[in-house]
Amino acid sequence: MEFKVLPVVALRGLVVFPGMTIHFDVGREKSINAIENAMENDRYILLCSQKNSEIDSPTVEDINTIGTVAKVTQVLKIANDNYRVAVSGEYRAEVLNLKANDSFFVGTCVPFGEFFYDEEDVEITALMRNLKSSVMDLFSINKNVPPEVVGNIVNIEVFEKLL
Repeated sequence: MEFKVLPVVALRGLVVFPGMTIHFDVGREKSINAIENAMENDRYILLCSQKNSEIDSPTVEDINTIGTVAKVTQVLKIANDNYRVAVSGEYRAEVLNLKANDSFFVGTCVPFGEFFYDEEDVEITALMRNLKSSVMDLFSINKNVPPEVVGNIVNIEVFEKLL
């Protein structure tokens, strides 16, 4: 399990998912400092939504513990000392420890929802094959699902290991 310590931006009224490329404006000092820290290092940041979007100055308790690790692809300074930030969501992460240092939030996180299994376990292997077959059956019934979506689902890494 890989632990990462990353600067955290608390998002108001926005959730970033893995695979999304999105831009948003940043104006709070803690968020700007987190973005600047990410840019000075490896460009990775942890994006977590606020529990209540009406809070202007969130504390650690106001931030959700599931977020998305994203790579900052572009930062533009716009009016009133705000930034427009473009990010690309990489993977979901669970925050194990969230702290506020002097200038921004810092979170220790691990990938969320990773599925680990023993390839030698006959029962799990059979269950995974059964799951793949069920997914293919479901999509064969529903003709509104594009074929590439079906392909993406049944060809995920877990299924590929079983073939």
